[in-house]
Formats: sequence, structure tokens, C-alpha cells
Amino acid sequence: FFAYRRNMPATPSEPDFETPAATSVGWTAWPAAERPARTAILLLFIAALSILVGMIGGDVLWAVTGATLLLATLNRWFLPTSYRFDDDAFEAGFPLRRRSIGWKDVRRIVVDPDGGWLSTRRVESRLRAGAGLDLYWGREPDRAMDMLTAVAIAKRDGGVPIEIVDRRPGSRETS
Repeated sequence: FFAYRRNMPATPSEPDFETPAATSVGWTAWPAAERPARTAILLLFIAALSILVGMIGGDVLWAVTGATLLLATLNRWFLPTSYRFDDDAFEAGFPLRRRSIGWKDVRRIVVDPDGGWLSTRRVESRLRAGAGLDLYWGREPDRAMDMLTAVAIAKRDGGVPIEIVDRRPGSRETS
């Protein structure tokens, strides 16, 4: 499935972000493992809602169905997601599917400490969520944000019209 690593340094198969090469680089994010307190609260909330649904429905089957649907909906929180990119494309390996966007099609990247957004459109739109990828940074958020920003700047300098919005404190990158 997805390899999950804790704070491991870059290896020869994963070059340092400062020297992007033709090989694939990336990171893995697993919010449930990275934020155990939030995960515990979320599980309590899911349990409470499932019990309530079971009581309203009058059957334990309703409670199990409710819990299953909530867990399936929140699969990106409970299961690891891998992000990889090379010279041609950015790929997100979600728990239930893979999605890839070619760098030539990327128009906007938002880098924020709370998460990122990689989009094929210049204008933000919550109505067109399929036009982009929601990004989690993983256990090494600064490294992941720096890797993505460095590659996006290199692509922009190479002629791809990418707007880069970096919302980190002290960042000057907005183009």
C-alpha cells in the first residue's frame, strides 16, 4: 500500500529538494497518526453520531451504517496519502484512488501551514474541487512545503504560468 515513514532523512532514491532531478520525490501524510488528540476527538464524535443515528433509526444496523459512512468519507484522515512528483507531473496517492496533474497544466499553487492546494485553474473555486488537489504536509511540513515551492518556482522559471501563493509567515513568494 503506502510506505509510511517517520522523520526519515532523504535517501539516494529521494534527492534533496534543493536539487530537483528526473527521479520522483515526495512525502507521505497520515493525519490520524500525526494528530492523535484530534483523531481521538473525531472518533468520539463519530461514535456519538452513530449511536444517535442508531437510536433514531431504532436498529443497531443504522448505527453501523452511519459509522461506516463517516469513516469512508474521512478516509484521507484515517489512511495515509502519498504525494510524489517528478519533472512531468504531480501525483497524489489517496487511499481509494490515485490522481495526477501534469506540471504543464498547473496554474496555481497555494502553500499554507494548514495545508496546500495545487490547481489547474488560476481562480479559486470551491465549486470546482475536481480542478485541483488538496495537500496535507505530513510529519515534516516545512520540508514538504519547501520541496513543492522549489519545484513550482523552477517550473514557472521554465515557462509554465504558475501562480504561487505562499502564506507562510515571512514568505515573500506571491506571483
